Amino acid sequence: MSSLTSFNSSESMPFLAPSTAFLFIISAIFMWIVTMWRIPNQKISDELSSKINTIIIIAEIDKI
Repeated sequence: MSSLTSFNSSESMPFLAPSTAFLFIISAIFMWIVTMWRIPNQKISDELSSKINTIIIIAEIDKI
C-alpha cells in the first residue's frame, strides 16, 4: 500500500496550525514595520515639498 493512500489529513494538522499562525504573525509584523518606516518618510517628503513651494512663491513675488 502506498503512502499516498494511507495519508490522513488529521495527522498533519498539529503541524499546519502553528506554521500557519507563525506565517500570519510574521506577515503582520512585516506590514507593521513597513508602515512605521513609511510614516516618517512621508512626513519628511511633505516638509520638503512645503519648503520648496515656499521658496518658489517667494521667488515669484520677488520677480514682480
